[in-house]
Amino acid sequence: MVYSIESLAAFEVIIANRWGQIIYTSTDSNFTWDGTFNGKPCQDDAYVYLISATGVQGKTFSLSGNVTLLR
Repeated sequence: MVYSIESLAAFEVIIANRWGQIIYTSTDSNFTWDGTFNGKPCQDDAYVYLISATGVQGKTFSLSGNVTLLR
């Protein structure tokens, strides 16, 4: 089954640095991260993302990986 953003009952994204410090979170499925933490630019580096969501039918799923920030 394919889920669209409109069919999500819950959504969360977390972005953390290599030491596990959470630098961004959002429950908006249309999120954008501007590469900052506390209003200051993050350093060029690899960051971990974790996405978890629950569909309207109650099925939960997650996705994780890395994103590299380059300026």
